[in-house]
Amino acid sequence: MNQDNHIVLVGLPGVGKTSIGEKLSEMLMMDYIDIDYEIESDQEIAINDFIQSHSVSEFRLIEKDKLDKVLDGNSPLVISSGGGIVLDKGNRNLIKEKSVGVYIKCDIDEIANRVDIKSRPLLYNTNKKTQLLNFWNERKEMYSEVSKIEVDITGLDLKKSIIKVYNKINE
Repeated sequence: MNQDNHIVLVGLPGVGKTSIGEKLSEMLMMDYIDIDYEIESDQEIAINDFIQSHSVSEFRLIEKDKLDKVLDGNSPLVISSGGGIVLDKGNRNLIKEKSVGVYIKCDIDEIANRVDIKSRPLLYNTNKKTQLLNFWNERKEMYSEVSKIEVDITGLDLKKSIIKVYNKINE
């Protein structure tokens, strides 16, 4: 892979985009940005609270603007995106045109077992496994559409997941 490209990690909520992205950026010697953390910092409010006091659609507009600004930067970044970033066609086009999309896949049961719904506004007050399955059915083709690389980390611990993603990027 050309190290001059942004790398955008996509996948379901709780799949490990943030944890993998932080370490992957160190291994690739690239700067790292988590879109959700950037939004929380800019808005000075947790995404959970923002969505509860505003709306999901307002959050998506801010998310789209943040992605656009981040991908316009000159310095290549490893970027962890929110799980729903692919729902917007403009975001999908941005990811395809301005980065190497990396789709991190994992078994739904495995994600459901490790995800904390308290920090996941769209999973709160739901059957998280059913909701994750709904998300996957809705988004799986969009994740694939934006990704040049797909990596299944089912059954792997964090360290092995990071190494697998790193190796796939460098194939």
